[in-house]
Amino acid sequence: MSTTVARADWRTPTAVLVCGGLILTLGLGIRHGFGLFLYPMTSDLHWSRETFALAFAVQNLVWGLGQPFAGMIADRYGAGRVVASGALMYVLGLMLMAHPGAPWQFILSAGVLIGLGLTGVTFSMINGVLGRAYPPEKRSMVFGIAGAAGSFGQFALLPLTQTLLTHVRRLHEQNPMLGLRGVRLGIQIPGLFRMQARSIAEAAADRMAAHGTPRPEIMVPLVASVRELEIVRAEIDQQIAEVEEERGVKLDIAIGTMIELPRAAFLANRIAKSADFFSFGTNDLTQMAWGFSRDDVEASFFSRYFEHGIFDVSPFESLDQLGVGGMVEMGTKKGRKTKPDLKVGVCGEHGGDPRSVHFFDRIGLDYVSCSPFRVPVARLEAGRSVLEKR
Repeated sequence: MSTTVARADWRTPTAVLVCGGLILTLGLGIRHGFGLFLYPMTSDLHWSRETFALAFAVQNLVWGLGQPFAGMIADRYGAGRVVASGALMYVLGLMLMAHPGAPWQFILSAGVLIGLGLTGVTFSMINGVLGRAYPPEKRSMVFGIAGAAGSFGQFALLPLTQTLLTHVRRLHEQNPMLGLRGVRLGIQIPGLFRMQARSIAEAAADRMAAHGTPRPEIMVPLVASVRELEIVRAEIDQQIAEVEEERGVKLDIAIGTMIELPRAAFLANRIAKSADFFSFGTNDLTQMAWGFSRDDVEASFFSRYFEHGIFDVSPFESLDQLGVGGMVEMGTKKGRKTKPDLKVGVCGEHGGDPRSVHFFDRIGLDYVSCSPFRVPVARLEAGRSVLEKR
């Protein structure tokens, strides 16, 4: 004698109606807010309004032309697959729409992909599913509820989109390189660095429980004032202490800073009071010293600088030893005047440049850090530099 347990089917008419209503709310609600992005996108990307309008004209065209084909595919393979495919194309279109590199990419994402997505997540598809789930005498009421859900999405998501856009615009910066990043984020957003520090401390405690000997280092970036480092370090130390108490271990975690600003190099003796180590971020330090934005200048006027002999090699490839190198040497000396055993190194592409590695060794740095493919060159040149001094 055998018994079977019937599995409840969640696809009841009510569940189908709720899911369909949510799909319509999101699909139509998000689309209804696209117009709010006209000014910020055309302004920031320096596009004409015609580019924006063309993308949404294409979207409407693709949406309309695609609906009969979506219906045929649904009849053959099932509406669920069409709705899922439409939702995926909708999401993909939104993701690409947020990062357009050129007008044609915006037309492809906002126009073609979202247009195809709409064929699977709007009334033509959802109403067909609802019509099969309900008897004829209830279809008018169900279609009305679905229509109300779509209208509600257009009503409710518009102010939400406006609020989100307002917050994004508030964070907009004319020069992000000099804006809210590095240690400033940790001070501006309470809990950000605490969360990261706790994760590192817990990972170190896990390794100790597995009989490992972890020695993680936490490096606070873009410090210009010792007070910035003191504020953030207090939070980090608190998280480490809490994990030590909870796990019954003693963690060996060094807390240092990346010297990336000229002010930090000049005041390295003060910053060293709250730092276990220094790491000179020579990429940003070069940008700050020369007043260059690397992303802009290398392709725009570096060739003319080479012609005039202003420099014979890009300062981003090989360290400017007189200018940037002078700040690294000064910061090292000042930091070790406060803490004679201060560990000092370099983090950046210069850590893999032969000339720069010899310079760093000559002024007494302990290590260089660079991208993986530069490590063999860095090790070779570090060894050569040591041998040259013997």
